[in-house]
Amino acid sequence: ALSASVRFLTAGQRCWDWFAMRRGHVTASVASRFAALANMMLRCSADSVALRQLMDTAPHRLVDAWHGSFRGNPFTQAGNRNEPIVFSWVARSEFVLSLFEAGLAESRRHCWMATSPDGIGNV
Repeated sequence: ALSASVRFLTAGQRCWDWFAMRRGHVTASVASRFAALANMMLRCSADSVALRQLMDTAPHRLVDAWHGSFRGNPFTQAGNRNEPIVFSWVARSEFVLSLFEAGLAESRRHCWMATSPDGIGNV
């Protein structure tokens, strides 16, 4: 069962408790920022000025990714705009027995890891 794998911390998204509980968790948004920084570092020569500049800013970037407020990007903004339409469309599918909104779910096995699905369906 889902409750054996995750602990729901919030009932919804983009509310005060959702923003507060995201801090300190590695979500897909945080992981992508960590990976982007690592990718930028890998592209630099070992003795380059660019790598030294990245290393100088890395602590700030990582703290901001981990504890900063996620401001969104064009993809999340489009998703937020279309979410009610898609949710309604999925709910009407003959294969979906039930569909409900979800907030922030923390892994029971790895408490630092969390996910924020737009919805959870029973098919």
